[in-house]
Amino acid sequence: MKKTILALCAISLLACNKDDENTTTTTTTSIVGKWQLQKSVVLSGKDSQILSEDIATDCEKKGYLTFNSNNTYDSITFTSTGTGGCVEDGIVKGAPYSYNGDTKKITIDNQSGDVSKITSSELEISEEVSDRNRDGVKDKEIFYFKKI
Repeated sequence: MKKTILALCAISLLACNKDDENTTTTTTTSIVGKWQLQKSVVLSGKDSQILSEDIATDCEKKGYLTFNSNNTYDSITFTSTGTGGCVEDGIVKGAPYSYNGDTKKITIDNQSGDVSKITSSELEISEEVSDRNRDGVKDKEIFYFKKI
């Protein structure tokens, strides 16, 4: 009896092992979720030199951007009053966005950008911006978010 059970277990293990070897798992990280801006960086379009870097203040970090599964987003922004206070600066509810996970293109409020990095905890969105350093080449701004 023990030999029969051991033989069946061995056959089962071999069969499972063979199937597992032929299985490929592809994991796609979803943009859906609540994201908090950490910083933004402007890079020269000519040589990628950092032109400016803005770290989000504690006040700004009260805000968030939520991508919903129905292709709408919600956001709330906060700004410092200059006297130590922090006030709500804007609210968006249910506005449309589109994201193509294959091309990594995102469109929000008719502005397109590239998702240069997405993990379960980090999101980087870059977009072409005006020539900030006046060298004749459009520059790039990257927004760094963490999932909250």
